[in-house]
Amino acid sequence: MKTANTFVATGLVAILGSAGLASAASAEAAANTAPTTAPTVKQEVITASDIAVSGTARNVLTGVQYARAAIDQGQTDVAKKILAQVNGLFGDQDGTVMMKTDDGFSLPVDTGLSVAEGFTPTKDHEAAFATAQTLMANGNIDQVVTTLTDAGVDLVAEIALLPYTPTVNSLTQAAADLDAGQVDQATASLDAILASVHVASFATDALPAQGYAMSEIQQG
Repeated sequence: MKTANTFVATGLVAILGSAGLASAASAEAAANTAPTTAPTVKQEVITASDIAVSGTARNVLTGVQYARAAIDQGQTDVAKKILAQVNGLFGDQDGTVMMKTDDGFSLPVDTGLSVAEGFTPTKDHEAAFATAQTLMANGNIDQVVTTLTDAGVDLVAEIALLPYTPTVNSLTQAAADLDAGQVDQATASLDAILASVHVASFATDALPAQGYAMSEIQQG
């Protein structure tokens, strides 16, 4: 899994901390989170605040972790029940927040802002950082982007993505393997899901669209 770029300035750490990317292990904290303004059809994501995060993806990752822990404790029956619940999480609503990148269709798990690789903020950017910190505290993410960009800070939006079809297939396979008593194979399938979460970076003015028909998604 590609990790987010290091926030190379103390000010940027403070400003963007609340917008940082969450790891799979922290997904439980927002397990019941669902986007409040998800698009119903494909639409362009113009600004960072327009990105809708998938509650399904977060719940799936939490469930996979619980199932994995149950297997480690020898509680395969518990793991089966968890996976049955996780498999039931997917639905047509997933299409409303789906993103398509070069790697295929994925559900956004979390979002964040970071400085672009190779860019090093200097003292000349300190005033912009101070202003952005206040804006971030008030939840004005788009204004944070504008303030820092106008000051010459090279920002990127980073989105943690869960590949859709591979995850569905791995969950189905893990459940089948547990039913067949193939615990090691089931574990491998669950590990593959957790390892598949990856961070993609985008220019803040060139974010991927969200919202696709499930028929298109299922065709790959």
